[in-house]
Amino acid sequence: MQCRDNTNIIYAGFGARLAAYLVDSLLVGIALLVVRIPMFIANIIGTPDFITAPILFQFNIFDIVIYLLSILYYTLMTYYSGSTLGKKFLNLKVISANGEKLTFINVLYRETIGKYLSGIAMFVGYFMIAVDEQKRGLHDILCDTRVIYNFKVPVKTAEKYPSKKYAWTWSIKEEFLKDFVELHLKPSPEMLEEQKKAGYKNSSFFNNGNQFFFVFECDNIDYANNYLSSSQVFREWYETVSPMVENPFDLKNAVAV
Repeated sequence: MQCRDNTNIIYAGFGARLAAYLVDSLLVGIALLVVRIPMFIANIIGTPDFITAPILFQFNIFDIVIYLLSILYYTLMTYYSGSTLGKKFLNLKVISANGEKLTFINVLYRETIGKYLSGIAMFVGYFMIAVDEQKRGLHDILCDTRVIYNFKVPVKTAEKYPSKKYAWTWSIKEEFLKDFVELHLKPSPEMLEEQKKAGYKNSSFFNNGNQFFFVFECDNIDYANNYLSSSQVFREWYETVSPMVENPFDLKNAVAV
């Protein structure tokens, strides 16, 4: 478990990105019916040879038009907003590694050659997302891009609660996500009592995919951190949860937000 403040990025994992792709594929497939249906009718009544005859390897004009329209969708949506509709649905966004605006050429390369290379050898380039530290596919590495969660932790402003709002954030491994949600999404009465003794107030616990957030207020964070790090209840909880998280966690590392 790793604590981050709400200005740090959280990389989107393989499952979230796959879900966004499936949503996009469905939307693009529906949109392209306006091209496929007339072509289907044309095939029934007889189509001119120049439309059905292969002109690039085994691809004909119809195949090329369908491909170009799909690429146009992914490229323009990513370039202008950083997200396709599927990514927007899951609060994901493509960014450059240095934080600068994505260039059109880089986006076009990512969505064409980059993704082609990611899928050319049994989709190994895509499966790299599941094992890479920054959740990058081969096309992300080639174009120096990242896919992140595009949301803010909904905490109240610092002006209203100066130096008294804190947060833990962490990522759960995909294979443990169901068990974690069932067993640890809500703190036990014993944990709530320990938090109260530590001085936690107005706490909230929520998640977005495999990213989990625990936000709370505290008047003396040093005392609270030291108390919980020595609490037997929290030690037992940590021993149970630690195999499920992607990064090591220290109970003394609650971060001000």
